[in-house]
Amino acid sequence: MCIRDSYQASTAKKIALIPVNIIKIPLWILNYPFEHWLVTRHPPPIIQRNVQRVRRWIDRGYVLRYGGFGVGSGIGGGISYRGLLPGAEKTYGKPFVGATLTGYQQYYLQFDRRFGETTTLLSRSQFFDQPRIEFYGVGTHSDPADRSSYRLMTTSVDLTGHTTFRERSFFNWNVGYKHHNLRRGLTPGIPASVDVFAANEVEGLRGFYDLLEYGAGLGLDGRDHPSYAHSGTLAHASVRVTHGLGDQTSLTYTKYILEIQQFVALPGVRRTLAMRLHGVLTDNQSSGSQSIPVWAFEQLGGGQSVRAVPNFRYTDEDLLVANLEYRFPFWFLEHDSGIAIDALTFFDVGTVVPELHRMRQNDLRSGAGFGFRMVLRNQTLFKLDFGWTSENFKIDAGVRGPL
Repeated sequence: MCIRDSYQASTAKKIALIPVNIIKIPLWILNYPFEHWLVTRHPPPIIQRNVQRVRRWIDRGYVLRYGGFGVGSGIGGGISYRGLLPGAEKTYGKPFVGATLTGYQQYYLQFDRRFGETTTLLSRSQFFDQPRIEFYGVGTHSDPADRSSYRLMTTSVDLTGHTTFRERSFFNWNVGYKHHNLRRGLTPGIPASVDVFAANEVEGLRGFYDLLEYGAGLGLDGRDHPSYAHSGTLAHASVRVTHGLGDQTSLTYTKYILEIQQFVALPGVRRTLAMRLHGVLTDNQSSGSQSIPVWAFEQLGGGQSVRAVPNFRYTDEDLLVANLEYRFPFWFLEHDSGIAIDALTFFDVGTVVPELHRMRQNDLRSGAGFGFRMVLRNQTLFKLDFGWTSENFKIDAGVRGPL
């Protein structure tokens, strides 16, 4: 018998150690990033190899996208490819296929062409299925007991133009056709909205809608980084008009939208004060008693408005939201991957009302909390927020937020 065999564990001992090794698995998983990122200050080899593979795919035109399916869509992502069209100079094609664990699906085919250094023309044909949009009723005083859901399936064709001038100023416009198909919601454990609200009580929970939409906007983008800014200002004002087609010819409304973001770099590394003001005014120009459909209402609640308020909690025609956030470094490893973790505290306040100029103090909803951002240089990889209101506590995870 060789010396090596004398040190080999017996089969019985290996079997006896199986429960012990199972208990050790979480500790091995936790130790793996700590060993490589805290001690050696480098990503583990498996991550380095996968990063190299991803870079090769990106060089070929393939891009992985995660998130971006809207409030309440859950965890998901997709894959797209962007390549130059044969025989078409400066014209690119971009197909995308994506889905989430909750059943949201998005498919589109996009073409974009650059004209000079300042103008881009983009066309997109898209199908987007949102099976779990929740609805509690209209206004900030809706009853939580009326929680329900509906499904919105949208087929659209859009043409969009974007022109940059004077370096940071821009003008954009859009015209498109949309077909909305409203069905029963698929949210587990809650009824469909058509079973809770009568057809003459709320417009837009069933049937089909064919729409013509067009609009334009003017803005200024002075942020140091578009995806995760530390200083600068973003201001954008736009107008969007919607006309019903066919049986909905009397449906006409206009939305006036204002977005202002201000970022102030504070003393120290990665310390930022971020502020945001977002407002929407809706002018219903429909003839007769035609009301605006529910899916066209503004929504308050979720990671893109008042973060501590449940997703879709309040809906109405006009919206006003203000966000204040202080970000500071929480964990900065300074290794080759460039990944850091920022912490933040925030305060949000907002409302949805039929007419914004008639807003009252008891129409406001507010929340506060803290959160974390995993950042790759100046791009958010993951966000986690913990928020409180006077009524509830909420955890919100995703990749995008109000700032």
